[in-house]
Amino acid sequence: MRLFYSWVYVASAIPSITAETLVRFLSEDPEADSEAGPQGGYAPMTEYEYDPDSEYACDMVDEDGNAVMVDNPCMCYNMRDRQAPLQSEANFEVQDVKSCVGNMAGNFPCNDMTLQSHVPLTVLNGAHGSSGDECADIWGWTSDEGKEYALICTTSGVAFVDISTPADPFYLGKLPVHNAKSSWCDVKTYADHAFIVTENSSQGLQVFNLNLLKGVEEPTTFSETAHVNYFGNAHNIAINEDTGYAYIVGSDKCFGLLMYDISSPLNPTLAGCFDSDGYTHDVQCVMYNSPDNA
Repeated sequence: MRLFYSWVYVASAIPSITAETLVRFLSEDPEADSEAGPQGGYAPMTEYEYDPDSEYACDMVDEDGNAVMVDNPCMCYNMRDRQAPLQSEANFEVQDVKSCVGNMAGNFPCNDMTLQSHVPLTVLNGAHGSSGDECADIWGWTSDEGKEYALICTTSGVAFVDISTPADPFYLGKLPVHNAKSSWCDVKTYADHAFIVTENSSQGLQVFNLNLLKGVEEPTTFSETAHVNYFGNAHNIAINEDTGYAYIVGSDKCFGLLMYDISSPLNPTLAGCFDSDGYTHDVQCVMYNSPDNA
């Protein structure tokens, strides 16, 4: 069983689950990168311009008591739900295995979980001269060799960490964003390829061949394998692995489901758009096999 969150631990549950992996990355300087919002949430102060001419009103107010106006409803979720990392969680070096004792594993609260290791966000930033990055999402991929990898969406791109040995994670490098940084990013995998969207207006869909991670021995700056520029920004992506279709939501071309046939990963083919229900923030698309007879 594998658990993935946008903040990253590498941990194992005890005693019944022996290979449960959870990876967490934390802001290196939360006070410098963020400021408390009116409801206790955290938002990057340089990310949003509260333009009164914007179309969407959040259920939040600014310092003057005015409704926060943004260009895309997902920004409301981003600002409201963002929580600051504990100050004690910042700037840690990679840690050794820490058993859960007294509901603490090293510096982290725990419950029947052993902290296998912790890699700080500074590692992902420093290797590429970036700073102030945050994380928005995490996904996983298992190679045909049985090696496991964490794919972490950061402000400046997707970082790759070999977590095959949970107590000794190895940072492989980063695929930079297609154009400019974005505080929101999402990644999914299909047929040994990663499919990436962000909220940047010129991002489009990045495709990366994950087999390029094999044999990497030092942090590397990777290049995208393919790119789709039909749309710019999008909030999220889901993939139905049974059908080989990707569903992109909250894009500037289709507020609902923007659908692509990715059966040929390097040549995604537009299959259509469904947005009669308006803006879609997230989605899960599956094939339902009913026990009932027609």
